[in-house]
Amino acid sequence: MGCGCQNQNDQVEDFCPDAGATDPVAEVTTKQSIGRRTLLKAAGVGATVAALAGREGFSPFSALAASPCTAGDIEVSNGVITNEPCTCSGTFDAIASFDVRNDNNSNRKCITLILGPGGTLGGRSFLLTTDPSGVPNGTNSNISGHGTIQTMYAHIGTLACNFGSECYADSVVAFQTAQNSQDTACTGPLTRFPGGQCRRKTICVTGFGVTLECATANCASTGSTNCTVNCGGTLYMKAVATGASAGGTAGTYTYTLFRDGTQVGSPITGATACFSVASPQAGSYTVTAADNLGCSRTSTAVAVTVASITAGITARASSGCADAGKVTFDASTNPAGTCTFRWFVDSEGGGTPDGTGSSCTYDPVAFGHLDGATHFVKCIADCGGCTASAKKNVSSCVTTTPS
Repeated sequence: MGCGCQNQNDQVEDFCPDAGATDPVAEVTTKQSIGRRTLLKAAGVGATVAALAGREGFSPFSALAASPCTAGDIEVSNGVITNEPCTCSGTFDAIASFDVRNDNNSNRKCITLILGPGGTLGGRSFLLTTDPSGVPNGTNSNISGHGTIQTMYAHIGTLACNFGSECYADSVVAFQTAQNSQDTACTGPLTRFPGGQCRRKTICVTGFGVTLECATANCASTGSTNCTVNCGGTLYMKAVATGASAGGTAGTYTYTLFRDGTQVGSPITGATACFSVASPQAGSYTVTAADNLGCSRTSTAVAVTVASITAGITARASSGCADAGKVTFDASTNPAGTCTFRWFVDSEGGGTPDGTGSSCTYDPVAFGHLDGATHFVKCIADCGGCTASAKKNVSSCVTTTPS
């Protein structure tokens, strides 16, 4: 018995107007093979074109003809931190790599990533570069024409160890277009979008990190870092790691669970880990994930609380003298779980119990209690880290009557 003691040149997409623009930017789509033919798809085209021309310094028609860049011009992939240290305490200076594709026939320059709001890096701008150090030199932030794919880097700056992964909605990929051909070098991230051209998308940045959360019995995360478990119940937790140290391989990790610095159970190897801890103790739980190089990250702490229990006893009296006044007692707990029970007669506990198990039969003859006096039977429930008790009085005569 028991007790219970977580694309491509002809596509049309979102545009980002120049900083300070008050008119919406016309959606423009072109096919490189058609000379000056331009399709405009926007309300108030005339006003929009005039606004663009006024800002960029050329006639409305030439503005459109010279700005074939659609939002899909430059594709930038999610980012991966490339210089994760093997062991890390506090913070480190991070560099991230991105795969960049130019789907326009013309070269593009000053490829800039502006991450959307929120998170650790939200709202920051990064001038991408082909230098693995992430440092631009004025010209290494450019990319050649149609179909070119190359890896580019950003000097992200200070990141906390165990950064893990964050996604930034409404990120902007900005770049210089044909009308900016006079600009031969990039001195920093773009602060406005020449010609109103850019692409908005969600960009994720992933580093080496691990998370630990409360979970259900089928290993579905509850999204909580505060777990409450019944005494004698089972604690379920799910650990998920991302990335790897520099030179390591992401995807398979060795996870080790700790409670207040003491290892709990055996390590688990895999992409994720599902832990189950029977009769857990309350405390602060963390998990460490090691990659294929043996480099590791440790999660933030998860607080585990073990709920208290109450115990109860019910009595089943004998039918009369034939059973010499015997009474059978049944123990229970609330909530139910996996518990052990100890029975004591005329004792508050401690020492050798007079019986064990979820039920116990009191025999007044065996105890020499046919004296008419009042005696008691006490049950103590031990439920993995917590205990509860209950007791019943018995009065003996020729037969025994529980009360």
